[in-house]
Amino acid sequence: MVVGDEVGRRLRQLETEEHDVSRRRTKLHERLSLFPSPAAEQLERTLSARRRELHAEIDRLRRALADPPRPSRTQRTAAALSTEVLPGLDARRRRLVRLGVFAALLASIDLEVKHLVATPVWALHHRSLSWALASIALLLAVIPLTRRVESTAVMVGAAVLSGGVLGNLLSAVMHGMTVPNPFLVVTPHGGIAFNLADTFIVAGNLILVVALCTLAVRRRAQLPGAVALAHAVRPPADS
Repeated sequence: MVVGDEVGRRLRQLETEEHDVSRRRTKLHERLSLFPSPAAEQLERTLSARRRELHAEIDRLRRALADPPRPSRTQRTAAALSTEVLPGLDARRRRLVRLGVFAALLASIDLEVKHLVATPVWALHHRSLSWALASIALLLAVIPLTRRVESTAVMVGAAVLSGGVLGNLLSAVMHGMTVPNPFLVVTPHGGIAFNLADTFIVAGNLILVVALCTLAVRRRAQLPGAVALAHAVRPPADS
């Protein structure tokens, strides 16, 4: 299980750090018994506090491994789908397959709605070649994102976004670089014409932003930039 592997790796990292902190603390105790100093005493208090934090986190992770949380219904459904329909694929390839299937499904729904709902001539928006190339680049960009980031929420956001981009791109190809916008929101100063793919793009962007921000906060300790910043703002031990 991916979550269990992550917890195990994190536990091993903390155990290694705890061993190093304990070793430094033992040596510092020996030095203090011979040459006491305020700076060394402050460092010993800092190491002791860090050691207690590590013990608490290690105990929490050990309990999580011994009694893993029950997966949600969505997680159980996704696991069953990946086991029965996608046998033999690793987690990265499964995420890519789900991305492609989900995006294609949403694009198909968008194309069907555009076909069934009549669009006035003024709501057929022309698109340029540069727009088409940018859409293709965006579709290609979500592939490594989905492949490398181990997050179902990121995969869903990328799939929703890709479904919208793909729907508009196929519409433009099928209608001479024009995209139908069958829906209209009237405002006091005019109106906004849009299609189902546009809503997919907006929703996918929102899901991606929230998922990536949440993931960055949860794994901030693993970010090189965050570690560098923490060392930069941390006061010296002897201050």
